[in-house]
Amino acid sequence: MASREQIALERLLATQETAVRRAFQVFLADARADWVIAEVRGLIERGQLNDALNVANTFVARLGDVFPRVFIAAGYESMAHLAEQFGQSRVAVSFDPTYPRAAALMRNNKLQFVTGFTNQQRQASQAALVSALDKGQGSLAAARAIRDSIGLTSYQWNAVQNYRRAVEAGSAAALTRELRDRRYDGTLQRAIDDGDLLNNTQIDRMVGRYTSNMLAMRAESIARTETQRVLNQARQEAVQQSMEQTGIDPVKVTRTWNAT
Repeated sequence: MASREQIALERLLATQETAVRRAFQVFLADARADWVIAEVRGLIERGQLNDALNVANTFVARLGDVFPRVFIAAGYESMAHLAEQFGQSRVAVSFDPTYPRAAALMRNNKLQFVTGFTNQQRQASQAALVSALDKGQGSLAAARAIRDSIGLTSYQWNAVQNYRRAVEAGSAAALTRELRDRRYDGTLQRAIDDGDLLNNTQIDRMVGRYTSNMLAMRAESIARTETQRVLNQARQEAVQQSMEQTGIDPVKVTRTWNAT
């Protein structure tokens, strides 16, 4: 049976993962806003392609702000459990997020995430822009292509484009994509059986749903991996602060692996 501390930890993890997923959705809404697309279009028309690719950077930085909050919440929660244990010996401990080591961890966590996400976003947006320009599409179409790439890796953006091509061609391969919206399977299958092609509205709707599912998967991946990483660091920091506050010699502390 899981201990009270383990149950609390799982609850904390679930809560913070939800917070990260919510922050990702806010990032998407902000970075894909109409005024942002208008700005990207203007930059493309002026030949400032590098600036057009960097428009999402500010929003990525804001997204990164969620991880210091995760760290602080996890630190307080972990120290609360430690305080209960030390309370038996009447020794008070408290978590200090302004402690230099804790502050450095939070800065590095945010920097690591923002740097990695920004690089991935730029690669996806660059692939989208190059594709639009190669097709001879105008500035508006190019700006929309960049918008559609926001939140995706270049691999995921290519997967979306491959799905679009399969749907446009009426290929049965589109029916094998795990992230497709299965509500459209019947429509596509009938088009394939009849040798017909779907219209643009149908295609855009299907690709839109596929993209939404891809973004949901990305949000889930980020929430799970990044939250777990930050939470582990915060727990370790809480333990270190508790040892320093109580004068416990770290050499005398034994760590035990719990496989569950």
